[in-house]
Amino acid sequence: MTRLAEIVAELLLFAQITTGYAPAVARPDVVFVSQAELQRQACRNPCKIFGWYPNGSTVYLDKRLDPFANLQARGILLHELVHYLQHENGAYKDGSACMNWARREREAYKVQAAWLQRNNVAASAFSGTRPPWSRICRDTSADNAPG
Repeated sequence: MTRLAEIVAELLLFAQITTGYAPAVARPDVVFVSQAELQRQACRNPCKIFGWYPNGSTVYLDKRLDPFANLQARGILLHELVHYLQHENGAYKDGSACMNWARREREAYKVQAAWLQRNNVAASAFSGTRPPWSRICRDTSADNAPG
């Protein structure tokens, strides 16, 4: 098993234990791409992005990240792996697309923050709170979002 595969397995296990999601059938591939490619694929405009999971079997990370040596980078990978587990487990399909997205993000940030705290690393500003982007959603189901 490669070092990256070991890290992914470790992070998936943490995410599964933390969220209660069933294990995924397979581990996703992790592909490192340029910031420009991430922006083109995920945002279609310039945006602040370090990782992306577009559903499927691949997680994309900014190639400037080093999850082998940097725990913040590993936390970003964990965040994307939470999205992978959410997708694999069919989570957050009971509300509007916007609110489901906001709830998925909230959960991913919460798991990321728990892992970072466990490893004595400063957590994300959005962890454990209602994400600021949920304010753009028109329904109020985010107030009842888990977490």
